[in-house]
Amino acid sequence: MPKIEVEKVPHSWELKNWPASVWPHGYEAVRWLIHSKKAELTRAGVLVRPSRNLVVIGAQYISWLQRQSSRVADFAIAPNDKSRKVASH
Repeated sequence: MPKIEVEKVPHSWELKNWPASVWPHGYEAVRWLIHSKKAELTRAGVLVRPSRNLVVIGAQYISWLQRQSSRVADFAIAPNDKSRKVASH
């Protein structure tokens, strides 16, 4: 199996300078994430405001994402539906 190179998450970054390699990868998606989860991200220590600009703390963001991963299996999408029969080819 080939080894996958994973880029390290920066220590911190301003919201307006979101790294392209960090999920959710696009400005509109970042805006939606911050708008919908701002209170939760602030409580988790992900978002801070040391000056006029919002700053994301990288380690806190990774921890927050990892805590969200437990919810993935509960999403109601076809690949998570255990009752579906998988067609064999």
